[in-house]
Amino acid sequence: MCDGVRETSCTRCEHREVCVYKDKYLQYLKGFEDFHNGYLDDVSFIRKDDPKCKFFLRKSESNFRGGTTL
Repeated sequence: MCDGVRETSCTRCEHREVCVYKDKYLQYLKGFEDFHNGYLDDVSFIRKDDPKCKFFLRKSESNFRGGTTL
């Protein structure tokens, strides 16, 4: 089992710093992952995608610079 840091949709969400649901969402993901990893039968046919948050808004990654163009 990997003990590394897992990136979630919260990482790239515009609301990350002010979200009232973030802690509960991350807690849910932890339980979801624990269940999937602890399930004794082969469940590889079930996708392990993160449940989607309906408030997710992708953070803009563009850095526009003002000024003149060449």
